[in-house]
This record gives sequence, C-alpha cells and structure tokens, in this order.
Amino acid sequence: MDNFKVPPILRLKIYSGLFLSISLFISLYGILFYFGSWILLTIGLIPLALVFFIKQKPYGILVKRRDHPKLVKLVENIANELSVPCPDQILLTPDASISVNGTFKKNLSIGIASLRNLTEGEFKSILAHEFGHFYGKDTVIGGFFWRVEHSLEKTSEFGKAWWDVVPILQFALIGVVIMLFYKVYQFFFSIINYYYSRQLEYRADFVAAEISGYTNFNNGLLNYSMFTEYFNSVAYDSIIKLLQENKMFVNVYESVHNSYKKEDHKRIKTQIIENEKWSLFRTHPTLRSRLSKINPRDNKKNITNATALFKDFTKLEEEMTKIISQDLHSKIVWNQLYQEAVAREGRCKYCGEQYEKLGDLLEHEANCKKNTDKNKNSN
Repeated sequence: MDNFKVPPILRLKIYSGLFLSISLFISLYGILFYFGSWILLTIGLIPLALVFFIKQKPYGILVKRRDHPKLVKLVENIANELSVPCPDQILLTPDASISVNGTFKKNLSIGIASLRNLTEGEFKSILAHEFGHFYGKDTVIGGFFWRVEHSLEKTSEFGKAWWDVVPILQFALIGVVIMLFYKVYQFFFSIINYYYSRQLEYRADFVAAEISGYTNFNNGLLNYSMFTEYFNSVAYDSIIKLLQENKMFVNVYESVHNSYKKEDHKRIKTQIIENEKWSLFRTHPTLRSRLSKINPRDNKKNITNATALFKDFTKLEEEMTKIISQDLHSKIVWNQLYQEAVAREGRCKYCGEQYEKLGDLLEHEANCKKNTDKNKNSN
C-alpha cells in the first residue's frame, strides 16, 4: 500500500493482527501433533481440507459490457487506478449489498437497491472501498481465514454429534472433549481474526477516500448505510405482505425509495449510529468509528445519480423485483410446508409414516403409494 501512504499505526495493526491469526492457526495443529502425533493432526486437517471444496454459487445477473458499458468502464478505471486486475465477473443482485470475494477468481457483486440513493461519485467511492480489498489481497487471506473458522465450527459440531450418537459413556466423552477444545479455540481465533478484519476495513476506507475524494466517500458511506438499513427493514416485509394477498410489486425499489424520501433522514442517521453495538466479534468497525476517521477536506462531488451508469435502470429494477419476489415466495411456501409437517409430527398425510427431515417427508409424500392409488381412482 505504499502508493497511498497508509498511516503507520494502521499498518502496524494490520500486520500484528495477521501475525497473531497465522500464529494461532499454526498453534492448533502444533497442539494436535504434540498430544496425538500424526493421528490427531490428520483428523484435525480433514475438516480444513474439505471446506476448500466449498463453492459459492453466483446469485444475480452477470454484467456484460454491451449491456452496461458505462458501469464496466467505471470498474476498469478504478482497477487501473489501483493497478489491480478487473474482477473476473460482475454480478448485479436484487439486494442492497455491494461486496467482493474470491480467492482465485475475483467477483464483484453490486446490490442495485441502494443505487437510487447514491451519486456516481459516491457509488465510485463504495466500489473503490471494495477494490481496496483486492489491492490488499484481503479476499485471498480473508477467504483462507473464513475456511479455517468454518472448519473449526464443523469439527465442533462433529464432537457434539459424536456425544449424541455414541452409547458408551467413556467413548462418548471423546466427543465432549473435541467439542469443548474447538469451541474454546474458535473463540480466541475469532477475536483475533475479527480484529484483523476490522483493520482491513479501515485500510479499504482510506484507499476509497484517496481514490474518489474524502467528501464523496464520507457521503457515500453514510447514504449507502442509511438506505441499506431502511431498505432491509421495509422492502422484504412489504413484498411478503403483497405475496400473501396474491399480489406482487412491479418495482419495489422505486416504491421503497419514494417512501424513503419522505422520511426524516436525520432521525435515521441518529438511529443507525446509536443502535450500533461494538463487539469483539464484529467483522466491520462501527459506522461512527469509520466516519470519525474520514475528514471531508476536498470538494470532489458529483451530482449525477448512479443509476445513469446502467442501461434502462427501471427495467433492471423490475426484473430484480421478480427475482426477489419469487425467492421470497419459495421461502413462504417452504415455511408453510414445514409448519404443516411439524403439526403432523413429521408423518405422511397419506400413510402416516414418520420422517425426521422435511425433504425426505415431501419426497415420500410425492411418491406415496396411497397417494398415487388415490389419484388413479379419481382419474
């Protein structure tokens, strides 16, 4: 990060957090080897090896240059300013989250919900923050640490399952030891890892302000946070309410934004800042803390709305409204099926056979002989 002269104290915090996280990670397998030789070490490495095969399926609409050339050009400009490769893919999603991920294949996800509330300059500042993570290789290191935490959690769950299943007390206690050891270890690893993660967010904030201007980033971060909070608290409940009436929004984003414009924005800002609770287990610093480190000392402003970067943004919103509505409708239906199954204590409504998992029950009911015989008779 030499090009941006990151404050020395922030550098120190980042590298100390990284050093402690790596040291704690290595110590786990050192302890397993010391007390159990290669047997415990191998058992401990199996969950870590398995989580590397976890792949996140892309969710949203893949951006093509011919569809949104202005957006692609903006992304390329930011990548060039930071001397990092462009993302392998850009996804437009129906939510309000803007994020990056990827250890080898880099992905940029843009939730379209907040874009009506951002100028082009503010939107660029949010993207620059995310590209700050690419610049610092944060998605590579962070992706590795996420897999470590996930493996610790899975091993702890294995210990609990061992205790629940094994009938002999002496052997069952092995599961308790495994569960407690990994729970305690995960607690300390998470504290160090989340401290490290928060420092990376400060660095990405610094890069965003340097690239897009301190005023743009200050306003962008505030407007993005406020509208995201509002959208998440209003949009989903509104969609569900309409779906329950067998209706659907044409454009939920326009509706929510029009409602937001009538709100007391000062109250929303105060509410967000006051309701935020600091915790050792936060991956991001509080909004209050982030804003306090940004001094809007320039006049870099852009009043053009961020939606101008997209071709026919209204049509895009309508398409995303269908996606988010269908997704919520599926969850409503699944929840209804679950509640009905619970009321029947997991028993088939045709033959009475009992199942523990909802998926198994539904599959059985679809092929239940009494159900198929009933349908044949009715036909």
